[in-house]
Amino acid sequence: MAVRSTLRVLVVAALGLMLLGSGRIPHEVVPLWVDVSAAGLTVFAEDVPLRLILDEIGRVTGMRIRVDGADQENVTIAFEDVPVDEGLRRVLRAKNFFMVSAPRGGVGQAHVFRQGGTPPAEPRVAEAADAGDRQDPRGVSAIRSEAIANPSSRRRLRALERLAANADADAAIGAVVEILERESNPQLLARALDIAGQDPSTPVDVLVNLARRNPDAQVRIKALNHLSKRGTSDARVRQTLEVLATDDAASEVRETARRLLGALTAP
Repeated sequence: MAVRSTLRVLVVAALGLMLLGSGRIPHEVVPLWVDVSAAGLTVFAEDVPLRLILDEIGRVTGMRIRVDGADQENVTIAFEDVPVDEGLRRVLRAKNFFMVSAPRGGVGQAHVFRQGGTPPAEPRVAEAADAGDRQDPRGVSAIRSEAIANPSSRRRLRALERLAANADADAAIGAVVEILERESNPQLLARALDIAGQDPSTPVDVLVNLARRNPDAQVRIKALNHLSKRGTSDARVRQTLEVLATDDAASEVRETARRLLGALTAP
C-alpha cells in the first residue's frame, strides 16, 4: 500500500511539473487546478478534499454535482484533457465513490456516493451548481451574453457548456443557435453543433451556412453530418450535399458530402 501511494504521488508530481511547464496551470496554484477546454477536462490535485475537487469541477463545467459523505476524503490525482464524465470517474475511483447520473454530452448532473451506499430513487439536482447561476436571476440571458460576447474563448466555452446543462432547454437551444450564427472559433462551433445540431428547432439555414461558408473544414464536415440527418424533407439538404460533393476546396469535405449523399439517396 505504501509503495502504491508513493507511486501515485510521483506520477501526480510528474504530471504537475509537465502542466506547469506547458503553462496550463499557474505556478502559484499547486494544490488544486481544474480546467475545461474543447479538448476536455484537466485536473491537478495534491491531497485536496474530494468535495472541493468536485465543487471546482462543477464550477468550471457548469455541472450540477451532489455529493454524499465526501467531506473528509482527500485525493491526490492528475490527468489532462479527458472527457468530463471519464474525468469524474477517475476522481471518484480514487476514493471508492461512484456516480449514478452521468453527464450527457460532457455536462449535466451527477449524484455520487461511497461504494456500498444506497442512492435514492430520484437523485435531486445538486446545490453544487455554479454559484453564478444561483445568484443570477437572468438565467439563460446572462449565460448567453457571456457565451457570445466574452473576449476569452475559454470563458465562452464554459458558458456554452452551462447552456447545454440549463434546465430551460428551449431557451438554451435558442442561445446556442445564436452562437452558431456569430461564433468564429472552430472548437466552440464544433461544440455548439454537438449541442444544437440535431435539435429539430435548429434552423436548416444555419446548418447550410456553416456547411457552405465556414472556413474550417472540420466545422463544415460536422455541419454536413447534422444536416444530412434532416433527411429528404427539405430540398436544401440535398442541394447542399450535391454542391459540396463537387465544389468544396477540401477533399475530406467532398468525400463526406459524397458519402452522405449516397446514404441519403439509397433505397
